[in-house]
Amino acid sequence: MKVLRNVFIALSWYAAIVFSGPVLASPPADRVDCALGWFDASFETTRSLSPVNPLETTLSARGGDGGAIDCAVRIHNGLYAYGEVGKADARLDVSLTLDDETSVGTFDLDAEYQRIGVGYVHPIADQLSLYGQIGYLKSDYEFEPIFVILDSGAAQLGPAELRNDSDGLDFESGLTWTASERLEVGGFARFAEKNSLTFGGAGNSVFALENEDDFRVGARIRFQLAKPVHFAADAEFGDLDTLFLGLGVRF
Repeated sequence: MKVLRNVFIALSWYAAIVFSGPVLASPPADRVDCALGWFDASFETTRSLSPVNPLETTLSARGGDGGAIDCAVRIHNGLYAYGEVGKADARLDVSLTLDDETSVGTFDLDAEYQRIGVGYVHPIADQLSLYGQIGYLKSDYEFEPIFVILDSGAAQLGPAELRNDSDGLDFESGLTWTASERLEVGGFARFAEKNSLTFGGAGNSVFALENEDDFRVGARIRFQLAKPVHFAADAEFGDLDTLFLGLGVRF
């Protein structure tokens, strides 16, 4: 069971680091600014987790995609509130080796996240403004059934259940430039604090561990197609790269 617990912890830690929700919410240019669309998380990496469990374990991750919706509402002058909801899929390849015998399995990772918070926009020049915001981010990760069975010294894969939840504070700051009546561009930096993770394994056991801090930079574009509809694009760069494309409304 100790081996099983360590493998579960390793998988959850890895998934939480490389797959968290993209930043979508932007300071509202009007009273209400909402967008709905598709995003892609691009990464491909291989990591050895042998130091955290007695098996020689290698995880190879590939990116995934999903959908998200975000909305920002101006409260008073530069003060606004925002919220986001998203869901995405990814895939992990797991290789476990014990006594020179290797078991390999591939499974899906389903991730959902929610983010809510408040922010403030401050004009610093003609058509240029600075904003900062603080929010609460919650992510839920669910794995396809995976289990580690030790049978005659060999590591194998079989059915079980694994879920984990992560939550913590999220900080973002950036600049927005209104290039024209129809075009708005901006850049931002985002920091998510070290989160506390809890997750369930076999026998409804619950474990906890600390997640790593996450820092990313990004850019966004808003282009008005026809009032009140606009095209929205967001890109993030960090441990993984994300791209969001969607349609929004402002009024």
